Amino acid sequence: MKSRSGKNKGKRFQNWIAQQISDLLGIPCEKDGDIESRQMGMSGVDIILRGKAAELFPYSIEAKNQETFSLPAWIRQTKLNIKPNTDWLLFITKNRFDKVVVMDAEKFFELYRRLLGDKANFIYPNAALLSSKIKAQLSVSDGTPSITAIIKGIE
Repeated sequence: MKSRSGKNKGKRFQNWIAQQISDLLGIPCEKDGDIESRQMGMSGVDIILRGKAAELFPYSIEAKNQETFSLPAWIRQTKLNIKPNTDWLLFITKNRFDKVVVMDAEKFFELYRRLLGDKANFIYPNAALLSSKIKAQLSVSDGTPSITAIIKGIE
């Protein structure tokens, strides 16, 4: 793929992510606004979140739309660009492939526990025990990432 068309492909993916966040929060995505897609080739996070958007969506976002996956390198890059008081998110896609998000497994379970709140004890009385017994493993096969959850010792 030519460099320019590759950059256009990456920019379209960044714009899609920014628009999804905009729709989710009800905050416009615009240049110099609270949600903005960073210009290609600039260092730092790919989606700039300011003000209320940063408060409501506290994530540092890296976007990759490439045909060859380099997941460990991308995660390192995402962590290097992390903003204070945020967690990192890595959005990945390629041609004819679903859009996926990679995040820290501990943060994922923390987020899900908050989402469940009091419902966790209703659904499964030992929800805290359950979440401590889950181990998530990320693997890449043929360039396709997958997550395997292993649950040990649930009685």
